[in-house]
Amino acid sequence: ERWLREALTVAERMALCNTVPIAQAQLGRAVAQRGNPEEALRLEGQAVGAFDRQGNLRLAGMARAYLAQAHLALGQLEAAESAARRAVEILENALPMQRSALAVLALVHVAQGRPAEALEAATRANAGLGGEQHLPVGECLVRRSLAEALLAQGRQEEAVASARVARARLEVLSAGIVDAERRRQYLVDSPDRRRILELAAG
Repeated sequence: ERWLREALTVAERMALCNTVPIAQAQLGRAVAQRGNPEEALRLEGQAVGAFDRQGNLRLAGMARAYLAQAHLALGQLEAAESAARRAVEILENALPMQRSALAVLALVHVAQGRPAEALEAATRANAGLGGEQHLPVGECLVRRSLAEALLAQGRQEEAVASARVARARLEVLSAGIVDAERRRQYLVDSPDRRRILELAAG
């Protein structure tokens, strides 16, 4: 988070119009994971506006997915759904990124008490995703969404099984971290990773 703040400060000072919204979007994501959705909302809103003005559809879509997560964390479910749906639309031709937007939409529907729609979105997000397949963007979020949607449907055994597949991927992703404390920190730093571990425990 610190280096992202420093990068944003430098980019703003130098008036780097392309770099500023990227730093804002990434910092917004980081502060949201640290439990500060209010600041994330501000940063992602600024990033979305800048990307829209630049015509950068892919980054505008991802920033909207992050914006939706901030709204969700604040309990602003209507705004979260709107941002997530727009992200899904914008990222129609960028499937790896669209998976993340669909996953966020699924989690919004879970929070709204709409389990059928949650499962539909999560299933689309995870379509064709094998147990050992790597995603370049949002893999933990995408895999978590399916477990959460299944749980919301009352399909607990399937939810646990799905979470255990995601946990196995976490073990692969963290295998290269030799230091035990750093590895533990990696697993608990992210809300998505923490939740996967909780769900996998049954």
